Amino acid sequence: WTKFSPTIANALTGEEDARDIDALKSIAQKAKIEIPAMISGLFEKPIAQDTVIDKENIEKEILAFI
Repeated sequence: WTKFSPTIANALTGEEDARDIDALKSIAQKAKIEIPAMISGLFEKPIAQDTVIDKENIEKEILAFI
């Protein structure tokens, strides 16, 4: 769910991290810093929004929501 972590990790390490947490760990290791507890703790929380909408149905879903 992080926006650019895999891309940044790839630029720094050349590795392809498929999961955001792995990318953050690669970045932290390369930068010699710790991932802030507030960030790493987010990966242990349940997913609150799990709805996936096909692009063909976006308008219908938005109208149903409002």
